[in-house]
Amino acid sequence: MGLAQIDLRLLAVGYDKLTLSEKNQLISKVAGNYGVPINKVSDEVILQYHKDAKVYSLETRYKVVILGGFTASNGNFYGTSAEDQLNLVAQKLELVENPSISEVKWKVKDKGLVTHSREEWLQVYKEGYEFKYGKIMELDSIKQKIAEATTHDELVALPSE
Repeated sequence: MGLAQIDLRLLAVGYDKLTLSEKNQLISKVAGNYGVPINKVSDEVILQYHKDAKVYSLETRYKVVILGGFTASNGNFYGTSAEDQLNLVAQKLELVENPSISEVKWKVKDKGLVTHSREEWLQVYKEGYEFKYGKIMELDSIKQKIAEATTHDELVALPSE
């Protein structure tokens, strides 16, 4: 989808607060995106477009947050890129399959390679999972509110990040 300047303005102030010129620009964009004539872009279509833009913006933001990493209770900052997450799962599987492993060396973002006890590393894994799961649930809750919104003002009032 990609957000243009007019989309960002819509997200910031809502349709009702756009200037006439901005409304015309938005209607033209919506018509083109949805493949309908300009005169068929109804208030409902614009509201749906606003919802779609809000969801897109939030999903993009949450993806950045989730992939950006987290600080565990041990004070270390851990990466959570897609590769980091695969490595976390692989290490957890290794610990499950081999109970004799007592230490895990893990590269943390803020300190380099750090030795963790088995218990500490499993706690870090748990916190990483809870971090990601919490963000996913938070996003899902906001997306539900977006779906239920009936006005542009309601959409603007919902969190953007």
